[in-house]
Amino acid sequence: MSLSVKTNTASLFTRQKLSKTNNRVTDSLGKLSSGLRINKAADDASGMSIADSLRSQKMGLGQAARNASDGISIIQTADGALKESVDILNTIKVKTIQASSDGQTAETRKMIQRDIDRLLEEFDAIAKNTSFNGQKLLSGMFTNKQFQVGAGTGETVNISINSTESSKTGHTQVYSFTPQETGVINMTATNKQNGEELTTKDIDLQYNNKPENGIGAFADEINLLTELTDIKAFAVVESQSHILAGQTGENFTINGIKIGDLPVSENDADGALVKAINNRTLDTGVIASSNSEGKLELVSTDGRAIKVEGLTPPEILEQKNLTTFGELKVISKGFNAFDIVQAQKNKEAPPVDTKGNFTLISKGLNGIAGKGDSTVSQISANGEYIIFESSADNIVEGDINNSTDQFLYHIPTGEISLVSYSSDGFSINTGDSGQGAIDDSGRYVAFWSKPNNGTTTYGHVYLRDMETGTLSLISKKKGGGSTPATHGAADLDISGDGRYVVFASLSDDIIDGDDNTLPGQTDVIMYDTLLNKMTLISANNGDSNPVDGGWIQGPNKNPSVNSDGKYVVFQANNPGAVTDPDTNGAYDIVLRNTQTNTNTLISKAITGNAGNFESINPSISGDGKYVVFESDASDLVADDTNGKSDIFLHNTQTGETKLISRALDGTVGNAESFNSSISSNGRYVAFGSFANDLTLNDNNGVADAFLYDTVTEEIKRISELPDGTGGDGYSAISYSDTPSVSISDDGRYAVFDSHSTNFISNPKVGGFRQIYMLDLTGPEDNYKNTIDVSLEPDEHKQYRLCDIDVTSFEESQISIEVTDTSLQDIDKIRSNLGSAQNQLQSTIANISKTVVQVSSSESAIRDLDFADESKNYTKLNILQQSGTYAMSQANASKENLLSLLQ
Repeated sequence: MSLSVKTNTASLFTRQKLSKTNNRVTDSLGKLSSGLRINKAADDASGMSIADSLRSQKMGLGQAARNASDGISIIQTADGALKESVDILNTIKVKTIQASSDGQTAETRKMIQRDIDRLLEEFDAIAKNTSFNGQKLLSGMFTNKQFQVGAGTGETVNISINSTESSKTGHTQVYSFTPQETGVINMTATNKQNGEELTTKDIDLQYNNKPENGIGAFADEINLLTELTDIKAFAVVESQSHILAGQTGENFTINGIKIGDLPVSENDADGALVKAINNRTLDTGVIASSNSEGKLELVSTDGRAIKVEGLTPPEILEQKNLTTFGELKVISKGFNAFDIVQAQKNKEAPPVDTKGNFTLISKGLNGIAGKGDSTVSQISANGEYIIFESSADNIVEGDINNSTDQFLYHIPTGEISLVSYSSDGFSINTGDSGQGAIDDSGRYVAFWSKPNNGTTTYGHVYLRDMETGTLSLISKKKGGGSTPATHGAADLDISGDGRYVVFASLSDDIIDGDDNTLPGQTDVIMYDTLLNKMTLISANNGDSNPVDGGWIQGPNKNPSVNSDGKYVVFQANNPGAVTDPDTNGAYDIVLRNTQTNTNTLISKAITGNAGNFESINPSISGDGKYVVFESDASDLVADDTNGKSDIFLHNTQTGETKLISRALDGTVGNAESFNSSISSNGRYVAFGSFANDLTLNDNNGVADAFLYDTVTEEIKRISELPDGTGGDGYSAISYSDTPSVSISDDGRYAVFDSHSTNFISNPKVGGFRQIYMLDLTGPEDNYKNTIDVSLEPDEHKQYRLCDIDVTSFEESQISIEVTDTSLQDIDKIRSNLGSAQNQLQSTIANISKTVVQVSSSESAIRDLDFADESKNYTKLNILQQSGTYAMSQANASKENLLSLLQ
């Protein structure tokens, strides 16, 4: 081995290693003292970059969470203010409902309006003054505000708060519709999103004093679909007129109800007019009042139309202005697309001859007249069906019985059905049938039929259900079976509801205790089809148990029953029928109350006794208020001097009897009048007469059919052409006691029999009597079914919360809807704010979790593992000490060598 003294190689090598160890010890001490694995880029350049990014993300998320908290604070501030706004709106709604009552006066409504105005001021103050950090929150300026809720660009939450001022909320579209004519009306709403259509039930608008035919009923139908269409409606049926001093006139009516003649002071200063109208409110559905301007105001209580008629010129009231269907208010929101359509009728017009407004009812299969006499016709109250009898054999197929049959004519279609058929489809026992009576709806037909078997002497009363075809025997023996009564029955009628059938019978085996068995001792009996029960009608006054001998002795016949069976009127020839003096020895008209079992004399003379001659063929209105009959008596009214039979109208409530077959000059008609009938609603009386002075230009020299209007007190000849030419043959003459002329409730259709040949252009009547129907209004006026006219709104107005006005009932109704819309607007804003708050709270929760994860990740990269680094430091410390010792030894070896050389 060589020895060198110039270069200490061992020392240099040792020093190099020791220097590295010292550096590593310094790094290790730095890590241990800082607790970080990375103190400088050299420690871990990549790790430092990742750790710095994570630290930046963590700090950004912390600020984002604070931003979200600020957003929540803003939302809570706004929501608290909006809660107070909702409380104000609820109070306003209560007040609008309070004002929507006609119990409020104009002055109290003004007081309510002042309260609402004050509340609206506070409502707007909340909207204008609610702020956060100097920013207005509810004024409409705090919209599209962005809140950074993440560490990166675009990580934001948007918050918008629309204006809640009263001028910016409650937007409601209100459309006004005012029908001008009668006819069917409906509404179709179309969904803007999917095009789905919803249509209401048809409502037939009529001036008939019925709520179901008023604009209010149409509003109800619209509201049935509100949940599906978001369309609401309400009706306002009211009118007004000035009030001048004078007389109303005897014919003054509202909705067909007579108010009568009364003196009226200017502006109704004494309240007499208003009082008179309100005395009939239960009948008319109309309430009257006078306003501060002295005008008469009429208001419908249930949405029915208001019709004022009969004022005597010069009119003290504006009759035209007072008559109205009212106004329909339609409020549309989600379903803005809707269409209101009114057609004059929803059915086809009946076939009408081009020569006039007549329709041949008793027509044959080939369209020509029936080849036999047709008579005894009656029309249903609803104007849909006509019942008549005919001996013609060409009206329906297979009529080979050579007898009179009963037929039903359907007006809209012109179809004719055989009524008097048996189970085999042919006429009952091939015998005569007739004397038909029909209920108000046209479903039930009662009629008489006599078998033509050579052995049966009597005919019987039957009831046909035209809907099911069921035939029931009515005049049957007691005991509940179906055996025909011994002596049959006839002279029948049916109640308007179809439940009761009344008839006359000689049979003594229908009801127990029948002791009036002398020849001609007919009884009037009512059969209840529901309870299968017979009730004696021709019983003594006050007798509820005729079994003990309370039968009216003598012939009783020709009954007529009202709509619900409470009243039956008939002709009786026995002074014991009533308590009034009856010494005429002739038929009188008696009214039986089936509930109280009392009898009232109808054909009463001015003196209170029975009339001095016979009265026959009564007909009663549906409500039992009016009875019409013909009479030869001359003492029922003061001026009956013609010595002929006349037509009389008796009011069962007031006891007044009026002669209606009068000449144009007010005197009694100059010839006989007969065969009268009254419409179910009591307005119209139809009858036949030979008198030629009832109307103008009656010069045909034969009997004609006439119509009397109880409201206008006018008589119209109905058996005449449009040019005034009368029929060229006898009309309205029945060879039985059954009326042969009748009228529908609405006064449109009149039906009668006639020998005339000039009512249609191609009669071919062959000398037979035919049944004709006259359309008194004309098809051109009532059947515009070729097109449906869409009603355009008369007015379109947009309401806001600030437009609320409760000074009238109509505006109060709209204000309720506007308030509801405002509540929906505010609730929508609160709902959006609530959603934003929930979003921000979720964001904060998510940020908190993310920060934890990011912090953990940064710590894993940047923080020091003390145990590992301590171990490393200990190792390096040992190496440093060893290196120092080795360094000293290396230096010592050279020193030893130099000492040897000395």
